[in-house]
Amino acid sequence: MSDDIKPPTVFQRFKRAMRPVLSFLAKYLRDWSLNLAGVIAYSLLVTLIPMAIAFLGALGLFLKDHPNAQKKLEDQIVNLFSNYSLPQAEIKQVNIVSNT
Repeated sequence: MSDDIKPPTVFQRFKRAMRPVLSFLAKYLRDWSLNLAGVIAYSLLVTLIPMAIAFLGALGLFLKDHPNAQKKLEDQIVNLFSNYSLPQAEIKQVNIVSNT
């Protein structure tokens, strides 16, 4: 009687163990999750551009009347890029804020 029952092979055990993972992947792809992730990423980028323009515009209006804060921000930006292999002279030549 015990000769009729064969133990499962390694492949069958692996297939049984992977069944939840494979069903999850199938549902993940069937629900268009990758497309929705792309839509979210695109929407985020489209939203960040106007927000960055508004922030930089407000920062420019604020710094126009505060030359000390303008110089401090300029020095911080130069120091931020000084960690990379960029020449200091070229970094300082960039006019960050217009003096008009």
